[in-house]
Amino acid sequence: MKDDYKFQKTNHKYQTNYNDLKSKFQTSLLNLIESNSIYRKMFWSLDIGIFLLFGAWGLGF
Repeated sequence: MKDDYKFQKTNHKYQTNYNDLKSKFQTSLLNLIESNSIYRKMFWSLDIGIFLLFGAWGLGF
């Protein structure tokens, strides 16, 4: 029972309002990124890449 609770606590590190669908998605996404540093690196590089791409496109380059 105690170990169960410990797992639950670490599993929901970024738990927000669970009734809200958007925060539910964000929570699972953040937990996925946090669970694996490779995913975290991939996510951030992808995020920056998209930002640069759309930033340049928005400026007319």
